[in-house]
Order: sequence, then structure tokens, then C-alpha cells
Amino acid sequence: MNAPFRRPRPRVSPYARDKREARKVLASHVCTERVSRAFNLRIPGKGSIYAYSLIWSPGTLALAGDIGELTITHYQALRDFRDGLAWAASSDFHYLLGKSSRRCSFDRAGTADDIVHMANEQAVGSWRAYADDLRVWRRDRPDPRVPAAIYQGAEPDEEAAERWDSVQQWAADRPRLDFFDLLGRWGGERPERRAPDGWRLWDRLRFELCDWVPERDIFTAAGRRQIRHELEMHLGDGGPEHSATLCSRLGLDDYYGTERYSFHDILQAEAIIRGARQILALIHPYEWL
Repeated sequence: MNAPFRRPRPRVSPYARDKREARKVLASHVCTERVSRAFNLRIPGKGSIYAYSLIWSPGTLALAGDIGELTITHYQALRDFRDGLAWAASSDFHYLLGKSSRRCSFDRAGTADDIVHMANEQAVGSWRAYADDLRVWRRDRPDPRVPAAIYQGAEPDEEAAERWDSVQQWAADRPRLDFFDLLGRWGGERPERRAPDGWRLWDRLRFELCDWVPERDIFTAAGRRQIRHELEMHLGDGGPEHSATLCSRLGLDDYYGTERYSFHDILQAEAIIRGARQILALIHPYEWL
């Protein structure tokens, strides 16, 4: 005999227990009116484009609207309405964001800029010295006129031979920016290729990130741009962890990367600052300039 059909039990919500607990926590709450002031800020005739509201209540100043939400909390500075708005209006965005839940994030481009700046800062002295040596070398150029007899294979006179030798020696003495071999402690040890003073960080970046780039390319703008591109790509792959590891390998013991607030964070903070100034000008037109 077939078993009788049984109606399935209704499915219990996975949130049922949480809802009961939440209701238990909130059961004794009593509603009272909170002191607050609210203001709308918008571009006339532009609808809701970048429109937002500022709501003050003791201890907080909240932004809400088309540019998102942000709450600044400071129970002492924002205790009073007018003084609190004056405090917000005279603050900078970095300070205000420090009173919110927003935090700086890793800045890949900024970190790459900082490392490249440090590398350039070390190299600039070497580059200037090389440019000065090159300028002196060009100034000391001997008489370039060489007797035709030398080109024709004839035996030059003594004066012409000396002039020819001086031109050749001058050309051989041209200053050069190049790597050099650092001999090992023992004669049989393979010499180490070293970058000149001021270029060690650039060479280290080349070695760590793109060792296929020729050594001499660190002395060219195109080579340094390639290294900088590889640096930013490397930092983007791993973020602050890659930055700290790379800086350690480069010998930058006091630098671990750059952090910054996003444009959206700055926009919201500036909206609070400018909004506070406009509200003060609206309610106290002769006291706030």
C-alpha cells in the first residue's frame, strides 16, 4: 500500500534565529527626538548632479547624497552646531578623513614616482659631473685640420704628425659614463660589473625588474622609462607587500611605499568643508566670511 502523501514542512528562513535575537536586543528601546540640523546643497537647475545633504547632530556631521555617504565623528569639536560647523569649515581634508572610517590605500603610481625620484636624486650629481667633464673636453679640442699628406699615405712632417697624434689622443680621452669592472679580492675571482657612483639604485632596479635591459640603458631616457614601467607593473601585481619586499632588496630601509586617499574620499571631504562654509554664510551672513 502506498504511503499517504505528506505535505513538506515549510522551509525555515536561515535568518530566523538572527531576527529573533535582534528583536530581543531592540525590545526595550524607547524613541526620543534627537537634536539635529539638515541642509541640502545642489547646483541650481542641475537636478541631483553632485547634490548632497549635510546633517549635523551632536558629535557627528554626516554627508549623504549623489556623491555617496561619509560621517565625520568628533564628540568634542562637533558638540555645538555653530562651533562644529566652524571647526569643519576650517579643517583640511586629510584631518577630516582621519575622523572618519576612511583609510589610505596603496598608491602604486606614487610609490613608483618616489623610488624613481630617489634614483634620479642619486644620479643627478654624477650626471652633472659628467656634463662638466664633457664640456671641458670639447673646449680643449685641438686643431682639427690634418695635413692631406696623412690621408694620401705620404710621410707627414714632424709638426703634422704631432698634430695628428694630439687629435687622436683627444678623441680617445672623451669622458664616458659607463660601468667598470671591480676586481675581486683574489686574482682568480671573476670581476664584478659595477655602475658608477650615483647610478647604483638605477642599476639595482634594472637588475631586479628587467635584467634583459642592457646595462648602459640606465644612462638613457628611454631605458629609464622602460625600467619605470616595469617598476609600476611589478608594484601593481602585488601591492604594498611587493613594495616592502622590493624596497628591502634595493636597500631602501626607511621606505616601504606610499599610501593616499582616493579622489572620491577627497571629493567627499571637500564637500563637507565647502558645505559647512556655505551653511555658516547662510545662517550667519555677517559673522562668517
